[in-house]
Amino acid sequence: MADVFVGGAYDGLLERLLYAYKFERARSAHVALGRIMDEALPYLLDEAMIVPIPTAPRRLRVRGYDQTELLARYLMKQRGIHYVSMLQRKHQKRQLGASRKVRAHQAATAFGLKPRADVADKTIIVIDDVLTTGATLQAAAKILRSAGAAKVYGLVVAQQLLQ
Repeated sequence: MADVFVGGAYDGLLERLLYAYKFERARSAHVALGRIMDEALPYLLDEAMIVPIPTAPRRLRVRGYDQTELLARYLMKQRGIHYVSMLQRKHQKRQLGASRKVRAHQAATAFGLKPRADVADKTIIVIDDVLTTGATLQAAAKILRSAGAAKVYGLVVAQQLLQ
């Protein structure tokens, strides 16, 4: 991964807002969270493609929306960046609460590229909500780079510091 851009630390108000967005169905929070991401993303990446980390279907049913897709679509509208949903989930395992080792293993096998996804020589910004160990972004970047992406960046709302 070329670099990861982070909106803020996963604590205080930002932690509470993300929690409400993901677990209390506060869908409209995507606007405030999207603004935070927009401020963290350099303008020189406006020619890139935005690719969200896909949410597990089970979480979509419970939540009623895909939180990373909403953030990606917000950025697409604000910046005019091309949005493409090209990653797909291969399994439903949750990262929440898992150790660094377990997260790395789960993430390495979690994603695949959708058929006919064209990433050759493109710059891609992978969107996720919270960066904990980096395993999810690294796994997505590996898939995209192996498919021919020129550069892969990460963009997250917040970074959680492990203790």
